[in-house]
Amino acid sequence: MRRAFLHFATVTAACCAILLSVSCGGATVGQLRTIDGAQFYYDANDTWIPAWIMGHLPYSEDGGFRDTLQAVGASGKRANPVGARSTAINAGRTEIARVLGVTVQNLLKIWEQEHTDYFDGSGDSSIVYSEEVGRTITQADMTGSTAVAQYEHPVTGVHFTLMELARSDAIEEALSRARAAARARKTAFVEGKVDEAMDELDEVIKGLQPEDFYSNTRVAD
Repeated sequence: MRRAFLHFATVTAACCAILLSVSCGGATVGQLRTIDGAQFYYDANDTWIPAWIMGHLPYSEDGGFRDTLQAVGASGKRANPVGARSTAINAGRTEIARVLGVTVQNLLKIWEQEHTDYFDGSGDSSIVYSEEVGRTITQADMTGSTAVAQYEHPVTGVHFTLMELARSDAIEEALSRARAAARARKTAFVEGKVDEAMDELDEVIKGLQPEDFYSNTRVAD
């Protein structure tokens, strides 16, 4: 199920030098421009940095469509570049889990409001269920995610890594957590309706699209 890794783009020190040499006349913080086919963002350090760092996702090296969930991890300046990259990767995986957890929890809240007949009527049973699903997804390690791009800021030394998880894997993770939470919170549902509710919820979660994730994306620190 896990799809093969397609691209791993690394912005090297040489590329950093090229970016810094680009004329910045008239550029303002937040301005976007395309350099050699890639989108860049002009930051507060007077540097054109990859726009994916600032949450312009999904990123694709060739500009094509990416059926994925992407998130950015960052690591402060370190003497050991390997350690910095490892920290950024872990931070990116944590962010992927957060984005997926928030997205699914919000989706469940809407679904629950439309299907109150599945719950026991106590008022908070559906809230407990959606929060349980969101919490367990957020705590997942997302080892199936892969680094697709990295960048070290030439001014601040901060290392950024862009992590990616195939949408199919993200959906399977969400389905697994939703089913497990339903088993753990079985009393939240009307007796005899758990299986029916899960069958319908499966279809709702399977309908998640890449654009559903990015409304919950935040800029890396």
